[in-house]
Amino acid sequence: MTGITLSGPRRGGWVSMISILVTNYDYSYLIPLVMQSYNRMSRPSCDVEMVIVDDSSDPEDHFEEFVRLGVDRIQPWYSVSAYSMPLSCSKMNVGRTINVAAWQSKGDVLILNHADVIHLNKDTLKIIDVFHKSVHEHPGLYLLFPAFVDANSEGLGEIRALTNVSGSSLPRRLFDELGGFDEQLDGYGHEDADFYWRLHYGKEIGGITHWQEWTDKRLILMHLSLCAIGVKRSTYPNPHNDRIVNDNMGSRRWKVNPSGWGECKDLKEVLVWNPVK
Repeated sequence: MTGITLSGPRRGGWVSMISILVTNYDYSYLIPLVMQSYNRMSRPSCDVEMVIVDDSSDPEDHFEEFVRLGVDRIQPWYSVSAYSMPLSCSKMNVGRTINVAAWQSKGDVLILNHADVIHLNKDTLKIIDVFHKSVHEHPGLYLLFPAFVDANSEGLGEIRALTNVSGSSLPRRLFDELGGFDEQLDGYGHEDADFYWRLHYGKEIGGITHWQEWTDKRLILMHLSLCAIGVKRSTYPNPHNDRIVNDNMGSRRWKVNPSGWGECKDLKEVLVWNPVK
């Protein structure tokens, strides 16, 4: 692979691991469900880890208790590490939380999985593993989208929000080249659209090595916040985020966080789980 200048925390070749990045803010009760959704999946040929980062949830959300409950009851076959991000480190935006999770992960393929997102196909990890290995030696980098199940969809996998990258998988090298998610954003929302369009602008101006997107409709994704099940919704509109996204789009800016991203000196380790082989 030529023409790449990596800017993220880790560099190098194929290490045969998938990292599931689970980001949370006040959805802790859903974390055991996310764990179970992956635990019921067929095992891929590579190693798998789940990295969970909580963005200063309210104390009554009981993040640590739900993480420990999930591990104790489910006993996942993959490794799990969980961290709590204090307000001194948090910028109170989901993009920042994803960046911190990426720093703590070891895999060369990342799955972007908010705590209110679940994959339904039991072969999801196998499909992701096979896809990224099959294109690894090709010129370019690839982002694999799942099929997106909208609350109003009549059929599974028929609708995918164009700029929603939740549940998608991508090489760490592509994530690093973009400098992660934009940490100037506030709260929750807009980070998906900003990340997606920065991918396009990077390719358009030649800043990023050629990349392609693929959608595999076998990867059935359900975003619980968009379904009528009583899950809290993000607050819109957000003029601050609208301005940042519009500025990035208007300037065709593809690389963000010039002062660095993803580091958190006060990150608290909550749990490390390594299953017995």
